[in-house]
Amino acid sequence: MNIEEYVKKWKNRRAMKKRLEREWKAEELFQLKEYNGKIWLTFNGNRVCPCDMLKELPVEAVRQMRELYVEEKN
Repeated sequence: MNIEEYVKKWKNRRAMKKRLEREWKAEELFQLKEYNGKIWLTFNGNRVCPCDMLKELPVEAVRQMRELYVEEKN
């Protein structure tokens, strides 16, 4: 393996690791939690809005938010 191949593989591994870290962070930031008998969208542990205010299914909305977060950070 020459130095160019080594550097390319190293960059690819580093990029993959960063992507996985961002995906993990998105999972931690955006959550659904129960409060006062309702399911709430939370960000970083703070309630944002009750899910019944969302037009889409709450789980789908959170999934999309996580994807947008990861895309933005890339």
